[in-house]
Amino acid sequence: MPTKRSGPLVGKCPKCGNNIVLKKSFYGCSNYPEYPFTVCGQTVLLCNAALADAISVLPEQTREEILRYYFLRQPQRVIGACIGRSRSTAGRHIQLALQRLREEMGVSRYE
Repeated sequence: MPTKRSGPLVGKCPKCGNNIVLKKSFYGCSNYPEYPFTVCGQTVLLCNAALADAISVLPEQTREEILRYYFLRQPQRVIGACIGRSRSTAGRHIQLALQRLREEMGVSRYE
């Protein structure tokens, strides 16, 4: 279920006419849906429902690796140290997670 954030009003959306509000670190339309998923006690807001649903069904460690690599931009070496594995093992876990996300979303590798 999408959530809608609200903050200080700064104007109207030129596309739909709804309010433009401050959304954490950027301004956006108050009507723009956000789909949350939680990992490591943090809630991440996505604008893609299919991706949020696909990430939500992954195991906790896999979600943590996805969070660290794609959202926090941590290198595989750091992720490996956090999970008690080598850099190459962390890289392989990330590859497998991406493959599983594609399968969950029904997306081809080359799309």
